[in-house]
Amino acid sequence: MGLALIAAVLEREGYQVTVLDANALRLQPEDIVPMATDADVVGLTAMTPTVSAAISIAHHLKRAKPDLTIVLGGAHATLLPEETLAAAPEIDVILRGEGEDYYENLWLTNAVGTKNMIRLQEKKEFRMIFFSSAEVYGDYDGVMSEDVMDKVAVKQMNDYAMTKWVGELQVLNSAAMFGTETVRVRPVNAYGPHEYYSPYRGVIPAFIYKALRDESYTVYLGHKRIFDYIEDTCRT
Repeated sequence: MGLALIAAVLEREGYQVTVLDANALRLQPEDIVPMATDADVVGLTAMTPTVSAAISIAHHLKRAKPDLTIVLGGAHATLLPEETLAAAPEIDVILRGEGEDYYENLWLTNAVGTKNMIRLQEKKEFRMIFFSSAEVYGDYDGVMSEDVMDKVAVKQMNDYAMTKWVGELQVLNSAAMFGTETVRVRPVNAYGPHEYYSPYRGVIPAFIYKALRDESYTVYLGHKRIFDYIEDTCRT
């Protein structure tokens, strides 16, 4: 909605504006270049999980049109402007001030919203599944297991992880105080049918996409990662 409003204001002032939702349209950086090189200014928006893809797009655009002005906004650029510019010389301008509502809504949804559901559960006495996240495991040097969280204080690495951990603590408190029944689930890298490849998405669609197109991809030896097939996740 924000991009649409910006476009409407600029068009009213006589500018020609095109808005591309790269994620919805499943566009790769190489797809975007021919669409954008006629522009004088290209604006990109990204959160932290998608900023590397935005920088990749900026790199492709600058290589095709060196005098193009590229602006980056969004939550990541708002919170880390200097770090973003240092990591991406392709970015000419950082636009700050877009990230505040995101974090407010994140806490309202994951913390306050979960509490509202728990209050309803305490009144209606239904059983519930709470979808937390593997992000709650945060920064831990040892071998991680489910009970580590009950023994030591683990440092969560971002607001999303913190809100999910707050949700788990609320669930545990309600169970102890009111006897509510809730299963906490921490999905890890769920994958399954109908996923599509995008720079914004996971490694499995990326491997499949590149293999089908006979393109090279990098696999790092000596690393291990858990992936949950979606049917196994639901059945569990």
